[in-house]
Amino acid sequence: MSAMHRDYFEGILQLRGEQVDDIQAAIEKHDRYIMKVMCVRNGYDYFFTSNKAMRSIVKALQKRFGAVVKESPRLHSRDKQTGKAKYRLNILFRTLGYGVGDVVEAGVSLMRITSITKMIAGVDIRTGKHLSFRRKDRECRKLEPFETRVVRAYPAIIILDQDYQPAAVENKKDVKLGEKVRAVYARGFWLV
Repeated sequence: MSAMHRDYFEGILQLRGEQVDDIQAAIEKHDRYIMKVMCVRNGYDYFFTSNKAMRSIVKALQKRFGAVVKESPRLHSRDKQTGKAKYRLNILFRTLGYGVGDVVEAGVSLMRITSITKMIAGVDIRTGKHLSFRRKDRECRKLEPFETRVVRAYPAIIILDQDYQPAAVENKKDVKLGEKVRAVYARGFWLV
């Protein structure tokens, strides 16, 4: 293998959207494949020396954080010996206002997101049923969690709300007395 030019890169990972600080830290763990980083208006551009490494990193990031990923290869040049086309790959990694593990209000259901690709998949918090739908079909609104403690676990779960008043929880979950939980308040009831 010949020595690479110091400005050589095979592809660009375009990181856009919210929560970019957490994702940026995860990307920079793979700095041996990153040739340079540019700060742009809505995020960052990472210039990778290997498309294969960039694709595997993006796949892992999408599984962990959830995001919209779009690939667009561009013809860069042709190999002088074989005549084979060489492509540079641009990957857009756009985060949404919510990610894997967040609770969102999607239409009439409240769900905890388990994966985000072209489809959003999750579990309905109230019923426990698995749901999935295309992102374009429903508008999702993230519900901000509130960290609190369980004050009673049996026969019904009781937590302390923001005013330190006991509040019954609508859904069922295995919790212990005194355990810290993340709860959300939506449509007149609490969920953990």
